[in-house]
Amino acid sequence: MKLFVVFATLLACALAGPMVRVDPNLDWRIVGGSNAASGQFPFMVSQRSGSTTSHMCGGTIINNRWILSAAHCLTGSGAITFVAGSHLILTGGVRFAVSRRLIHANYNPTLISNDVGVVQLASAISFGNLIQPIALESGNVGAVAATVVGWGRIQTGGAIPNNLQWLNLNSITVADCQNRHSHPVFANNICSLAPNGQGICQGDSGGPLLRRGTNIQLGIASWVIPCARGWPDVFARVSSFLPWINNAITS
Repeated sequence: MKLFVVFATLLACALAGPMVRVDPNLDWRIVGGSNAASGQFPFMVSQRSGSTTSHMCGGTIINNRWILSAAHCLTGSGAITFVAGSHLILTGGVRFAVSRRLIHANYNPTLISNDVGVVQLASAISFGNLIQPIALESGNVGAVAATVVGWGRIQTGGAIPNNLQWLNLNSITVADCQNRHSHPVFANNICSLAPNGQGICQGDSGGPLLRRGTNIQLGIASWVIPCARGWPDVFARVSSFLPWINNAITS
């Protein structure tokens, strides 16, 4: 689990511990979202610490060998695997080993800029009802109806839910997002905004911001003000990094 959490004058990276507590009975939400049904988001994967059930970050399936995630999820030296095909952390799904990780050359952990990376799996994914690739947005999207998906904490320092969560909200323009944040927001970011008590949290990193009602990914979860406090959540804008992503997965 990693998610950058920005305070007004202090930048801190919320790093994953060796184990993340998963509450199988947790009925709270992403923060403020709803339980996903089996197969509702078949492109979602859970990044795990090695062979454990310890959830670290989310990610999305680009094709049968590649996963899209945030750079800050992939910078550690520890072994990671990805589980696809289950909306639950503790049961189900297919686990995939990692062949290599590629992080954007201009990723800056201080500015939290260019926070995008891809992972090549050691074996190919077989697609079915529960496992499907996502579509990547190619246009410069502004304020639209959107959805976030992830297994992030229900509050800062809280538990990771066993059941995948989703939340409807809206994206906002970069200019609006910049006006609301003291930390830099760049043109290659896209932001979402929800009422106080709703939003992404630690553990949602690497997961998608979707155009609502579609499987089209607009953003990659990157950083937040302390979770669900009414400030915009910030994502790497997929369309801005599409040339890099396409080049990386064909290299």
